[in-house]
This record gives sequence, C-alpha cells and structure tokens, in this order.
Amino acid sequence: MSANSATLRGGERRFGTVNPAVFLQTQAVCRPKLCQKVALLIGSMLAQVGAEAAPFAYIANRTDGTVSIIDLASDTVLGNPIAVGNGPVGVALNPKRSRVYVTNSDDGTVSVIETSNNTVVGDPIVVGTSPLGMAVNPSGSRVYVANSGSQSVSVINATTNSVVGSPIAVPGMVRGIAVSLSGAQVYAASSDAVYVIDAASNTATVFTNQLGAGVWGIAVDSTQVYFADSTTGHAYAYPIAGGGATTLLSGDLGVAGIAIDDLFVYAAVSSSGFIIKVSKFGGTPAPLASLAPSQPAGLALNGDYVYVPDPQGNSVSKISKAGGLPTSIIVGQGPASFGNFIGDNVDFIFSDGFDGP
Repeated sequence: MSANSATLRGGERRFGTVNPAVFLQTQAVCRPKLCQKVALLIGSMLAQVGAEAAPFAYIANRTDGTVSIIDLASDTVLGNPIAVGNGPVGVALNPKRSRVYVTNSDDGTVSVIETSNNTVVGDPIVVGTSPLGMAVNPSGSRVYVANSGSQSVSVINATTNSVVGSPIAVPGMVRGIAVSLSGAQVYAASSDAVYVIDAASNTATVFTNQLGAGVWGIAVDSTQVYFADSTTGHAYAYPIAGGGATTLLSGDLGVAGIAIDDLFVYAAVSSSGFIIKVSKFGGTPAPLASLAPSQPAGLALNGDYVYVPDPQGNSVSKISKAGGLPTSIIVGQGPASFGNFIGDNVDFIFSDGFDGP
C-alpha cells in the first residue's frame, strides 16, 4: 500500500504522507469528523498565510470618489476603481482583511467594501460631519470614525453596519483614531488634545494636551501612544501608563500621517515632502526619501516598505524602509488615505476572538 493510501481500523482513519498543502505531511490517527475539522483548520491557516504574504493596499482617491486596489505582490493596480462616496479620505481594514471601511468626507458617510469580490456592501453609513480617520478594533466588531466637523467620534457595529448610539463627544477637530491592542481604549487625535475613549462606556477624557492645534497622525502599541502635530512639527511617544513624553520629531511642519512597526515610527511630512523614520524611543530622525514638490497624504507599512499616497502625482509611492529612490504606482485622482489602508502595522493583529464579518 502506498504512503498516500488510508487504512480503516475500528472506524478510525490512518493517514500516511499525503499532500503537504492539505495535511502538512502529518502522521495522524483520527476519526472521520475530527480529520475533517483538522483539514478545514489547516486550510484556513494556509489561506491566512497566503493573505499575509500578499496583501492589498486600498487607496482612497478623493477627487474622483473611488478606491483603487494595489496588489502588493506585483505593485500593480487591480481592475477598475471602486466607486464610493464624495471626498473619500480615510481607510481602515478589519483584522481579517475581509472588509475595508472608507470615510466619505464630503458626504458625512462611511462606505463598506467586501474584499472577497471588491464590491460595496449596502448603503453608505451616515456618521458625523466631515469624517476623516478611523480604526477597527482588534476583534473586528467595532469601527471608530473621527468626525472632524462635528467634534465627535461615531461607533459602527461591524456586523450590522449601523451606528451604535449617539456620537461620542470629543472637543475640537477630531482627525485621527487608534485602538489599543486590547480594544479597551480608543485614542482620538483632536485639535484640542489627544483623548482616550473607554470602549465599554463610550466616554472620552483627556489623555494629554502636550501638543499644538494640528494633531493628525496617531498610532498605539502595547506601551506607548504616538502622535504628530502638523502645525508645530513635533511628534511624541507618550507612555500609556503615564509619565514624560519622548520627543521624536521637532520642526517638521505638516506631518500628515504616521505608522509604526516593532522599532520605528514613520512620518509623512507634507510641507517638505519627506518621509522620515525615527526610533520609537527617540534619537536622530533619518529621511528615507523625498516626494517634493508633492505633499504626501497618509502612509502605511507592508513588510520592508512604506506606501505613501501622493495626491499631486495621482500615485502611491513605494519606499524602502532602508531608504532610497521611491517608485510610483499610478492610481486615481487626488489619492489621500489616512489610516491603515494595508493592515500591516504592529498594532494591526489577527485576533482569535474576531467576531466581525
């Protein structure tokens, strides 16, 4: 009998060396139902690994009201742009990358894209005035939307695609959102201060007001909150547990987005066109590339690269984390994607407790 054949013994099924893509060359004894479950689990794990290896970037094209999809395995645009609402500027993926949420700033709505077929799901979700950044919690069950024109944060139930309760009052012009790894806290970057929202009670309190009036980019990991002020050109790392802040950047006016990996903070500076890398614990910032005279509008990470929307060039620039000349990928008109439009930042993790769509 060949190594790939199966023998039956007392209702059990014994597998020898089979297709490694299905059973990973396991030598296992199991009952039929258990074998089926193991196969499904392994298939799911392999599918997840495939998704991790070649994710997609979802780029909001503000001028023409569409979203372009970039296959990051080949850095090519897939198909035609997806029509959403007017003035799309914010993008967030859920932890399984099964849905993409897009803020339509001119409409006061959020569009939902199903990634299995790249089509818009249902009607746009009405939120507050001029929504900008947003983020999905680690379980995928809630989407938090920064309403820059109505001093609030809307909460969307990701299962029903409906707004939960009344908007959360957050003073100032709210632009950026980041959710803690536990999902218990939501950090909102406002022109007034950085606020922390208790996800259980949906109430906001001041986290820190050590900033100017232009906080835009914000990110969080297990120990620190990172935020940048576009008007003063300062970026800070602030301990979640409290204590003094570390100044990461100083004088880089117009920081239009930040992202983090295990060791570094990456910032897009719209005034100079520079993309900058600095240690999460401070030190000398290192310019990676210049997009001048263009003004970058957001950034996200994937593996060894930084991807930056360039509204002047109607493109997305791909830049090595080690620095060097950027390469351009042509997308739609006026791309500006604030948020995690790829889903490969350190604070974007797969959750076994995922209960969203």
